[in-house]
Amino acid sequence: MADMAILECTLPSTDGAVGFELPIFRSRRGANSDIVQKIDQDGTVGCFQPSWLSTRHAISVGDLEIYVGEGEQAIWAFRTEQGRLIAGTRSQLVEYGINALKSGELEKVPLVAAEMAAFCECQEHFPWVLERAFAHLASTSETSAASWRDVSVLLPAIKEDVASHYRPRGAAREKLNQLLVLTLGETIAIHGPKELVSEETPLSKFRPLAEAFGINRLRFVPFTPALAVPKHLVWQLVGTGGVAGHALTTRPFRSSRHLNRGGTETYASGDAEWANPSQPELIVRIHGSNIEDAEHANRALALSEQFLYRHAINIRPMSYGTPRTSTATTPKIFSTLSEADMVWIIAAHRLRQTGTPMNGMGGMHTASRTLSCALQALVGSVVRSGSKDTFLQSLRNRNALGMIGIWRYNNDFSLEDNIKRLIFNMLCEDVLLESADCIRVMWSMKNSPIPASRVIELGARHYNVEFVQLSGSGLGATLVGFGIDVALSSGKPSDFREFCIDLFAGYGWWHVALAESGMTMQRGTNTVRVILVTDTRHLARAARSHHASEERMLIVTNKTVPKNFRNRTYSANAGVVHYSEIGRWLGSVFGDKLVGDR
Repeated sequence: MADMAILECTLPSTDGAVGFELPIFRSRRGANSDIVQKIDQDGTVGCFQPSWLSTRHAISVGDLEIYVGEGEQAIWAFRTEQGRLIAGTRSQLVEYGINALKSGELEKVPLVAAEMAAFCECQEHFPWVLERAFAHLASTSETSAASWRDVSVLLPAIKEDVASHYRPRGAAREKLNQLLVLTLGETIAIHGPKELVSEETPLSKFRPLAEAFGINRLRFVPFTPALAVPKHLVWQLVGTGGVAGHALTTRPFRSSRHLNRGGTETYASGDAEWANPSQPELIVRIHGSNIEDAEHANRALALSEQFLYRHAINIRPMSYGTPRTSTATTPKIFSTLSEADMVWIIAAHRLRQTGTPMNGMGGMHTASRTLSCALQALVGSVVRSGSKDTFLQSLRNRNALGMIGIWRYNNDFSLEDNIKRLIFNMLCEDVLLESADCIRVMWSMKNSPIPASRVIELGARHYNVEFVQLSGSGLGATLVGFGIDVALSSGKPSDFREFCIDLFAGYGWWHVALAESGMTMQRGTNTVRVILVTDTRHLARAARSHHASEERMLIVTNKTVPKNFRNRTYSANAGVVHYSEIGRWLGSVFGDKLVGDR
């Protein structure tokens, strides 16, 4: 079953609901990440996307085995009133649905019956189903019932009739979205562009549905849409991978997908009336750490000379430990992307994971949200040509490395503590954040004046922070930080030690002594001796050599800690963690909280 997803469970709209459910798949048995189908217009699976939905109320499919691959007919799921799962292709669900409507099996759930009739495209054959659903809604709210009838039943039928008659294409097809209906008593008025609204239009699908609701008079109200002012491309975002796909297919971006080099790329773009048609402003290429993706992104940037600003965003891998051969290091990614004004690194999702499947999904959500907010900030920085004193203009042709982090402003803490938390979220073992020329914070909080530039201290580090006013970006209280022109880490143990010192500083700890293999950290009267291990083979030896120590000790590594190793007890005073678990360990032992946390 290569390249086939297996049905794992189904997700109802609410706990215990009757009706259609969302099929949740896994890439293989034993996989710990949920995926869902993206269904193309022909009913086949276009691709699978990671799912961030809570599966708390999901229902296992038990021994049922259903596999589906890209290009095959999509799988649908329906839960009967008796709790029986009907799962299969559309044709299989249609066969069940028509039989259920004929037999009255769905009579006690009128809205579900109406939904099934629409799914089976047979509403005109079951007018009583529509009548019962309307009456059911009207018993609670006549306004809701009228809206459901006009928007969910009649308007789609009108659009289908108009499309079948005129067969509009391109821009003309978009005018179908301008059709409106308004029902008053037994009369319905159809409003729309004059070229689509005419008494000559045969409404063969609409008329029997209207009769089911007692509507027998029809009025056409044509209008002439205002002439559109030409708009031109301003910005374009192109991403590969699941995180980029998720970020670009959710608000506020409008995206589409295309196959390229055998994989899927997600595109989003924006236009404006004031844009220069010969020189769009911003292009951003988003990718993971596959070297082929980075090379392709660089070639694409080289061919995008018409854009004023060209940026790349690298999302560091989710996992730890030994990387795949195709996974490139940060220095390799940076050297590959020679055509980018800035190569931004996103790594916040690696700071607070614990290796569990749930936290792995939490890491994906963090990466997706960080990427989405960063893109909103970059797009929001695009201004009319001619204004040179801008964030993007200052980075043009710089070919430098930068870090990205986000933090939602917490009014329970001071501005300084909020910025400290933002800086913490930008820390990464691959680069030296303290080497940044400055950290520019996008400030879009309404009714709050933009703060003055300042120096923020986090532990022994000093960071120059500047604020950039960003209006209308949709970020609200979310701060987006851009660390500009950061140096690469050498990968030596000394750099890893400094990185861990910075992580401890986020919880209020200071180093009071340094050694080649670690340091001693202190907060108030509490002290911890920290042993750093960058080679998994040395973990057991480090733990055994300190098993009799009476002082509090923590072994920290940047490699995956094997599960069987974590479960060993070497000493009551000793712990062994990956650096992403430092905060969890400090919280369990000392009750410490990260700056900015309640």
